[in-house]
Amino acid sequence: MCLAANLPLAVSSGSGQQTKFNQHQHQHQPWPALGPPSPPPCSTTPTSHTSRAGRYTMARGAAGRAVSFSTSPAADLSAPRVEPMNATSSEQWEFDGVSADGTQAFIFGFYRDPNYSFLGTGHLRAYAELASLAPNGSATHRYAVVDYAEESTVETVTCPDDAGGATVTRGVWRGSDFVYEFEVAMVSADGDNSNKKHATARIAMTSPDANISVVMTAVAPPRFANNALWPAAGREPRDSDSDSANATLLTVPHFYWAEPIPVGDVVVDAVVQPWPAATRRVRWAGMGGYERLWGAFNWYTCLAGMVAVRARAGPFALSYVEFASGRRPGLAVASVLLAEDGEMVFGTRRTAPSGGEDFVSMRKLYGGGGATTEALADKVTGVELVLVSPGRGKEWRFVVEHKNVGFEYVLGEGVGGTGYSGLAEGGLVGSPAQWTGSAFSEVMRFPKKSWLLAKNYAD
Repeated sequence: MCLAANLPLAVSSGSGQQTKFNQHQHQHQPWPALGPPSPPPCSTTPTSHTSRAGRYTMARGAAGRAVSFSTSPAADLSAPRVEPMNATSSEQWEFDGVSADGTQAFIFGFYRDPNYSFLGTGHLRAYAELASLAPNGSATHRYAVVDYAEESTVETVTCPDDAGGATVTRGVWRGSDFVYEFEVAMVSADGDNSNKKHATARIAMTSPDANISVVMTAVAPPRFANNALWPAAGREPRDSDSDSANATLLTVPHFYWAEPIPVGDVVVDAVVQPWPAATRRVRWAGMGGYERLWGAFNWYTCLAGMVAVRARAGPFALSYVEFASGRRPGLAVASVLLAEDGEMVFGTRRTAPSGGEDFVSMRKLYGGGGATTEALADKVTGVELVLVSPGRGKEWRFVVEHKNVGFEYVLGEGVGGTGYSGLAEGGLVGSPAQWTGSAFSEVMRFPKKSWLLAKNYAD
């Protein structure tokens, strides 16, 4: 859930980097790489909604259009949640992935966000970053770009619940010489078995410098912020937390989040023209995920920091997030999901023992052989997650070791954020079967004061 493209520029570190900031104009008009939208499997006529935004589209003042700010778990997770944009809010569609050996990574971000409109770049950002470790481990080739689109279109097609409840959402961010696209299909089968509820995604980017395509297939069920699973009968989500009656998208105050694909298998195919000829073509398979984030205010206002971990090891798929509030000092809200063979086996927001309730413990690791940041003060080399279910007498433990820096942004005061690709090892404690697989982690902290960022809270 990279913050980098929530900033005016994407700031990357590492040798062989290629970082660009584009708002130039060209005559070349690329066609979408994904082809026509895929219709959902629907036995009756589906409903559709199209949301369009221009580079400077925004509600202005009391005379402007009323702003719809959706926090409903019943709405499609990939549909826009803020329409039209206003001066304070922002939203993001984010896709990331790591190769099976933990050495390569990608991230895509699609943004509707007017918070940096004072730069004259507009409100529609698209961000792509690809990192690849050389075969001998001597250098990291990195391509990163932030493009400002002329238009953004998000089309959602939905089947009625009694006709399968499937939804396909297609987003296109288009400029004069580039196009970024995503298409997400979510299907809810009959019954209450979570592995019958799944999502797939296709992501593509074409420009004069790069052509990147990604296919992602979920191996864990879609979830809301409190681990309610998407959806149950009548689109009323089934909640996995015994102390919470309904699904919620709220994390810390004013900040909303969901994971249509907590963990998925990914296949990446890319050509990066600025890279050396021997490494220009990139093909790999691994693990990734897809998240939706939106807030009433910008990230610097809503958040003080964040930790995210995603891992795929054997039959297990793990996703952990923790948001620290920027409005309520000391408040941190976590959420973890563990799936085994596609079905959720553990989910909680608790981070400490509470009677016989499930809880999760997260610990950052230092030292050892893991890769870490060179630019920031937090030299974390890995993460340990312990998931405890006292009522069932079960405990799962996973250790992530960083192998490469996937992206990084420096915010001052020695803080910022780093996304790592790496390897995870673990499983059910006490079981002879322990598993190894790819992992992604991100550690972020905002500075207390910033020359670049400004809080924008308003009553």
